[in-house]
Amino acid sequence: MITRIFQLMCIILLLAGCGINSKQRIPEQICISPDGSKIAFSALGDIYIMNLDGSQVIQLTKSSYWEGLPSFSYDGRYIVYVRKSKIESKGSQICVIKADGSSFKQVTQYRFMDTFPSFSPDGSKIVFVRAHWYRPYSMGGYRWDDFDVYVVSADGSNERRLTKEGFYAISPPRFSPDGQKIVFSAETDQIDHHEIFLLEKLNSQKEEFVLKRLTSSACYNAEPAFSWDGRLIVFISDRTCRYNYEIWVMDRKGKFLRQITNLNSYCLNPIFAPDNENVFFLFNPEAGQDEDYELWQVNIYSKKLQKILESFPIP
Repeated sequence: MITRIFQLMCIILLLAGCGINSKQRIPEQICISPDGSKIAFSALGDIYIMNLDGSQVIQLTKSSYWEGLPSFSYDGRYIVYVRKSKIESKGSQICVIKADGSSFKQVTQYRFMDTFPSFSPDGSKIVFVRAHWYRPYSMGGYRWDDFDVYVVSADGSNERRLTKEGFYAISPPRFSPDGQKIVFSAETDQIDHHEIFLLEKLNSQKEEFVLKRLTSSACYNAEPAFSWDGRLIVFISDRTCRYNYEIWVMDRKGKFLRQITNLNSYCLNPIFAPDNENVFFLFNPEAGQDEDYELWQVNIYSKKLQKILESFPIP
């Protein structure tokens, strides 16, 4: 169980409301700039940006709050992220800064646990996850629960709830490049089954979405993300071997699933490169027994693997 929790650090750091270890070296989430030259990531409770080769590391946030889970705007000018209150019951809020760390703006308030934000293609909206209920936990203490997907204008106005499912957990929701769809994964029961869902606009002119289920395999399918041309969705799954999380690809309708990696370990946080052929992801060769995650790249057609960074150069 400890290994399982550790492996899913990207998700449970906020969802379970655990504290942040000051010695932690794991990047909690990575995102690639639209031009493929920069990586933004969160670690040690702050947000950093660096070149793809690991050079020129710049710390963008430095406050008394835990700040993380960054995501670039489609033009690369802004980063949306999460700021977590010191008081667990107050939850967390969505914030935006410029990619140089300036022009801080708070988007949501400390009323709920707001997490996993990302921009719409035109930058006018932010999709995010909200937990509504801070409840007693069966293993002791309290935790946030009852998760759904929301969207809000980038200035903080026009907040709308898109799902009313009360999921047990949700991974980051992401817009399609045309802004007409939102893909995410959610835990549909309490036995660790995660499935991938699609929110699709009923009318391109209206903000009305219909919820569709893309996977149904009674295993762990999570962390989906669109390719930059919107044709494919990359995600992680342990459908071939329980708790071995490999990179998979399917089309935008949930068809033609293909396993891309066969590393027999933990692959996390897959993100398409701008060329729509390569996928960046975090990889732990020790299957969760070690704290160090490496940055890898895989070609979805040749399945050729390349290690980009052996460790994240956090100052």
